[in-house]
Amino acid sequence: MGFSDIVQFLLYVIPGFISIEYFRARFPAKTRTDFITISWSIVFGVGITSFLIWLDANVLNGLLAYKSTGFPSIQFLTSLVVAGFIIGIARAGLRQLRFILSRRFAYFKWLAPDASSIWARVNQKGTNQWAVVFLDKDIQYLGYVKYFRNDPDAIDQDFLLAESFRVDNKRRIIYSVDGVGVYLNTRDVRRIEFLDGFKLPVSSARTKRSNKRTT
Repeated sequence: MGFSDIVQFLLYVIPGFISIEYFRARFPAKTRTDFITISWSIVFGVGITSFLIWLDANVLNGLLAYKSTGFPSIQFLTSLVVAGFIIGIARAGLRQLRFILSRRFAYFKWLAPDASSIWARVNQKGTNQWAVVFLDKDIQYLGYVKYFRNDPDAIDQDFLLAESFRVDNKRRIIYSVDGVGVYLNTRDVRRIEFLDGFKLPVSSARTKRSNKRTT
């Protein structure tokens, strides 16, 4: 395989690889083998590169200066990178649109994208539930998961329980946590109970926001 063949191969891999990696950065998934990653990069890259070649020849009148042999022009390389990002953004936007439609309209529930894990599914944007986190020594915290790590390759995930309270076994408040909340890691958690429609005996910023939405 000569230098020209290697360059041509990379032309068909680069945009697909950028598209896939951008999408994975937005929506993490378990790491795939190099073979699968390269294969999908080629699948996406062939379509993107072929379209740019056709666009350069038939619409842009050679503005991208595509070269069938030798090293490609800076214009064409730039267009490959930009096109890869555009396709990645489009895929991410389409997934987000499916999520929004499936939550707002019962008819479109079948469009809901499958979360990569149960952890991601129960904590994804739109879940409006309080959570009781059970730790060792009967320590319990009540709050809601505001931020969470979703790394499918990791065994443990860290998260922030915001507007949190230390509670007893009957969910009576012992004290409220001042500040942004309680930083926790799932390795220290025995279980988490999510509460739908739970009413706090005291006022919080979150309950005030919920009351505004219902009035």
